[in-house]
Amino acid sequence: MKNTYEIFWSERSKSDLENILNYLDNNWTEKETRSFIQKLDKRINLISLNPLLFPVSLKKSNVRRSVLTKHTTI
Repeated sequence: MKNTYEIFWSERSKSDLENILNYLDNNWTEKETRSFIQKLDKRINLISLNPLLFPVSLKKSNVRRSVLTKHTTI
């Protein structure tokens, strides 16, 4: 079994995710919402396996960023 790192969600990130999911539920189909959640789950899993996989944020050097969709970066 591979070692994984624990992912911590800030209050802001939890709130942002809730807003995104509400938006998807209200404006898109269930299929698109599920697709987004699956992409997010896969990306979170990748990050937990290798937190250095993605580039350093230009705004904060202690944060890494990953483009999840055209409109969403985590």
